[in-house]
Amino acid sequence: MNVSFRQLMWALLSSVGVLWPALTVGLGSCVVFFYRGVRMRNWRWLIIGAVALAMTIFTFAMMPDSGIKTINGSSVFYNLVVVLMLVNWFGSTIVALALNPRWLRFLIETSPMVPAEVRSRYGQPQRQRTQEPLLGQQQDQQWWTTTNTSSTGKAAAPAHGTRSGFSHAGASTSSDITAGRQLPVREEFTGNVEVNQARPAQLRALGLRPSDIDSILSARKRIGSFNSFEELLESSGVAPHVLLPLRSRLEFSGNPTRSNRRGSRTLDL
Repeated sequence: MNVSFRQLMWALLSSVGVLWPALTVGLGSCVVFFYRGVRMRNWRWLIIGAVALAMTIFTFAMMPDSGIKTINGSSVFYNLVVVLMLVNWFGSTIVALALNPRWLRFLIETSPMVPAEVRSRYGQPQRQRTQEPLLGQQQDQQWWTTTNTSSTGKAAAPAHGTRSGFSHAGASTSSDITAGRQLPVREEFTGNVEVNQARPAQLRALGLRPSDIDSILSARKRIGSFNSFEELLESSGVAPHVLLPLRSRLEFSGNPTRSNRRGSRTLDL
């Protein structure tokens, strides 16, 4: 069939003027197909986009009125092209929903025409946000194995080791974290920290590095306890610019006297 350039231009302009929503949706769906295919590197989206684009261009280029006349004055070929265009439009939408069902769930959840029971049955259920463990708590369970506190309330010294040397409690807690179970929130990570009774997780919650925490724990184990911030700064060996911003959050209450410290000696004159 010989079609002149003037007939093609007339077909394109008249089609845009009459069926411009279909043309917009058709070209828009093609753009979405190509974008998803390039971004996700999925050849199925690219093939479907190419087919949809070819059908869109073909249907709007073959709009000249020719062939057998019908009752309303248009040709059979013209009507077939219009039907093909609509099939391309709805087919692209159905294929897009089949490749990405999340769009269909979104339409079901947001459409006011869908009954509530259908929306609750086929819509995407709302995910319950589980409370994630604190950073200090999780790292404390992974890097240190702590024992039960003594009667005086002082935490025992941490046992350093490899990651494979977990305690039973640490392993069960790690499995709970992996399984997504909600862990109880411990209030010891907020507010001020008692240096002489602090555990590694509490010191980590202050923003200290593992090497600084090891230095503080080693110094506390060596001398027993700290009486003041100056003694902590002198005995631990941690850089002053690291501890000075934390001075207001460090407490040294309930310190035993130096003569009662473990390992101290009394000089009899």
